[in-house]
Order: sequence, then structure tokens, then C-alpha cells
Amino acid sequence: MPYDLRYLANLCGAELRGDPDKVISEISSMESASEDQITFLLDSKYLKQVKDIRAGAVIVNEKNADAVNGNVLISKNPHLAFAKVAQALHPPVQEAKGIAASAVVAAGARVASSARIGPNVTVETGAIIGENVQIGAGCFIGADVVIGSGTRIRPNVVIENRCEIGTNCLIQPGAVIGGDGFGFARNGDAWEKIPQVGRVIIKDNVEIGANTTIDRGAITDTIIHQGVKIDNLVMIAHNVEIGENTAIAALAGVAGSATVGKRCSIGGQVGIFGHISLTDDVVVAATSLVRRSIKEPGVYSASVYADRLDKWQRNHARLAELDSLVRRLIHLEKECSKDKE
Repeated sequence: MPYDLRYLANLCGAELRGDPDKVISEISSMESASEDQITFLLDSKYLKQVKDIRAGAVIVNEKNADAVNGNVLISKNPHLAFAKVAQALHPPVQEAKGIAASAVVAAGARVASSARIGPNVTVETGAIIGENVQIGAGCFIGADVVIGSGTRIRPNVVIENRCEIGTNCLIQPGAVIGGDGFGFARNGDAWEKIPQVGRVIIKDNVEIGANTTIDRGAITDTIIHQGVKIDNLVMIAHNVEIGENTAIAALAGVAGSATVGKRCSIGGQVGIFGHISLTDDVVVAATSLVRRSIKEPGVYSASVYADRLDKWQRNHARLAELDSLVRRLIHLEKECSKDKE
């Protein structure tokens, strides 16, 4: 949806330098932007690219504003301003209201008149679908599920019985909400299944990525608090609680009964052990393994970086001997101390 720069500047709280009547139709990268597109500059190292830019406008900070020839929107946070502009120029597609002919909606379900139920969707009895909810093709909505107003559920999502989804959430294709947690008791050489009787509770303004799984609680509920953003292919186990406005990147896994605080950033492929807690404002670098509770805010890492294979093999061999080397060093220090005496 096209807007002029006057409107876009007001929308994102930026200072406009240039033509307020210039109409922008969409966003773009700096490399490919054209006259009717807008882009943004975050880092000064990309200033060389700005000289040749053809964009209709660029969102920048005050420091880099003079480097741009043409229309600029000056913001203290160009990334945030760009996000708001992008939302205006590229709003979600509004699907037609109503229930598709091939959808199966149980007689005991309640579907708001403004909701959209796509082809081949199943809605079980007792489910409540709120105003302006959009449910894509092939989804399964279990019995007594509650979905809050304005939530969008993309195709082939499964939401199992009794789970609750808040308002204005976005669940990407293939996600599974409320599958059984991994609960088994030893029975000799075999395993005995423990029924998982909790739910998944997802609060407002949560986004869940494609093919992510969030298991229902074993006894109490698994809870995803307001504003949480979860990437694709993330595994959230039973009884986990994720605090407000935390972000979790792809391929991370959070084991059962772990608690992650507010405003945390969990990198890709991070593993978090069960029954531990992370306090608020923790950043965990990609591929790290968190084995113990983290009680202080800050940045934590246990990543091993890629290196030339021959060098990595030598270092790994030395690492295997680290304990022996330390013991030898301690012994040598003691011997040196004796010699000095």
C-alpha cells in the first residue's frame, strides 16, 4: 500500500529531510532499491554503497544522514523505524471471511462471524475462534481450544485439545502446539508412558516459527508469555515457561521444566537443560549448551568456532590432555617453590 514520506515519517517518529510528497510503494535492500522504494542504513561500513543508491528514501541515524543524497528519514533507531514502515507498506493479506466448504467445524465449536476458516480445516467441539482470526488450509484445531482475536494461523498447523492462544499472534506453517511432552517412567527394561495432562498457554502478540513444536505440560501448563518470538524448528518441552519479549532463534531446544526470563535472546542451536532457570536479560550465543541456571544478566557463550581442520584436530588433541597438562604444571610449580626455599 503506497504512502507519501510525510505519512511514513510521522508513523515511525523520524525527521524527514526531502520531499514530503514523494510516494513510496515498498521496501527494498540498498543494492536493488528503486525510485519508489525505501531502504535503511544501520552501519557506517556500508556508506560506500549509499553513494550509488537509487532508492526513493533511506532511513538513517543522524550521524549518517549527510552521506545520503536524496530523501532521508532520520531516526534514533533506524531498524525499528524500518520495521514500522515495512508494516505499513506490506500489511498482512486479509483473507475473505467465512468458513470454506471443505472445512469441518463441529457443532459445539464457536466461530466468530469475522473469522476465516480455510479449506480442509478441522475444528473440534468446544473450540472458540475469536474475531478476525485467520486459519489457513489444512489446520487442526482440537477440542476446547481458545484462539484470541486477530491471531493468524498459517497452513498445516496443529493445535491440540485445551490449548489457549492469545490475541494478535502469528503461528507459521507446520507448527505443533500441545503435542504430548516426552514423559516416561522406567519399567524394567522398558518405558511406561506418563499421560501429559497440562496445556500450552500462549499469551498475546507471540510469533511461532514454521515446524516449531511446543509440548503440553505433564501436570502443570507450558507457558509462552506475551511478546515472545520463536523462530523455525525450535523445540519447547513440557512445563517450560518463557518470559515476556524473549526471542529464540532456529534449532534451539529448551528441555522440560526449564524457565527462561524476560527479554532474553537465545541464539540458534542453543540447548537449555531441564529444570534450570535463566534470569531476565540474558543473551546466549549460538550453539551454546546451558547446563546450569544463570542468575546474572549478561552475554554467555560456550560456542566452538570453525577452524582449519588440521589446526582444529591439533587443538582438540591438546584439549583432551588438558587435565594432565594442568596437573603437570601444578607439580612443576611446587617443585620450583621447593628449589627457591
